[in-house]
Amino acid sequence: MKKRRTNSSKLTGISGWLLAALIFMFLFALESFWMFAIRVFRLIFLNLPLKGIIGNLISIIILLLVSIFAIYSIYLILKKRKKAVKISIKALYLGILFSFWYDIIGLFLYEYNFTETISGITMFIINFAILYLVLCYFKKSKRVKNTLRK
Repeated sequence: MKKRRTNSSKLTGISGWLLAALIFMFLFALESFWMFAIRVFRLIFLNLPLKGIIGNLISIIILLLVSIFAIYSIYLILKKRKKAVKISIKALYLGILFSFWYDIIGLFLYEYNFTETISGITMFIINFAILYLVLCYFKKSKRVKNTLRK
């Protein structure tokens, strides 16, 4: 039985899973910026207790960084720059950090009930799994390596 060889030169261009990852990064940036805007609004217009103010400030900082890195990552992918991989990975790690902050640490800060705790842990696991899959794709994909070369 003959093994098929993959021609690595065919695995170039923004298509296939790289296109899916690019769309994911776009949605990730959009969601992060939206969550950032909501927290800024809450901080300005709502009368929050001290731990609410501190929690919102930490969320704002993390979400601002996630948004900046994700948007810059999209730009670099479209320009086919090699640096896009490192920036995307940083954005994804920050996304995992925010999910941990919001879904796990937030549970202890705001003393949620059992159902909300299970929900928060479940959301963290789901977010972590999705972000980790995209992270692995950026680290190991031949298409990414062949396309992002400049």
